[in-house]
Amino acid sequence: MAARWPNYPHWERLVSTFQRTDGSAWRTAGAALLGCEKSTLRALVDRNMHPDDVRKLDALLVDHLHRYAEDLRRRADDACYSANAVGRAANEVSSFDIDAWMRECEPLDEFAHNAIAELLEDA
Repeated sequence: MAARWPNYPHWERLVSTFQRTDGSAWRTAGAALLGCEKSTLRALVDRNMHPDDVRKLDALLVDHLHRYAEDLRRRADDACYSANAVGRAANEVSSFDIDAWMRECEPLDEFAHNAIAELLEDA
């Protein structure tokens, strides 16, 4: 049986951060952030690292989480705007009176018929 690698705390933070933000594509997203291949991600991070390197990694993770939170806020604002637009459209439709609109169009309809009749007489 192969020896199992220990899970260092900074590796566990990386995994939990990207699983939360990127789901099943967490390894791809983590590798993209660190600029490495997916296959080398664990070897790069899950090892005994210098404390300065761990702080840099944590800063990258925190920055990633801030960008993710901003994206969620933007999506929520967009969804709220869309929901309000749907509500306004529903109000317009519910207050639309087709009979009144048809009555308003009758003079235009009569004008169009008269104009067509004149054109036919001239031809």
